[in-house]
Amino acid sequence: MIKFVFCGLVLLLISYFYFAERQSVWVYRSAGEQSCEKESGQPMSELIVEMDSIGVNVLESKVEKDGKMHIQMCGADTGKLNYIRVTKENAFKLVNRGFKEKK
Repeated sequence: MIKFVFCGLVLLLISYFYFAERQSVWVYRSAGEQSCEKESGQPMSELIVEMDSIGVNVLESKVEKDGKMHIQMCGADTGKLNYIRVTKENAFKLVNRGFKEKK
């Protein structure tokens, strides 16, 4: 009986994460970080607080480089991007706030 209940819970968790992944998208926005500026840009913690204040639930977050070459000059953009995974419904809200959907 315990094995049956355990197997049921495992299947429930797998299906939940599978469907949650299919109903969500990654969106990103430049972190705004500049070379030679230690406190420039928007940290991920501030972005999550911003999303919370507008009612967007962040499922997952990460910071990555954009993969492009950038000039090494003080004040130039570093190419750092803030990625967040949100539901498809919330992604539409974020497009108006400067986010782009990751393809």
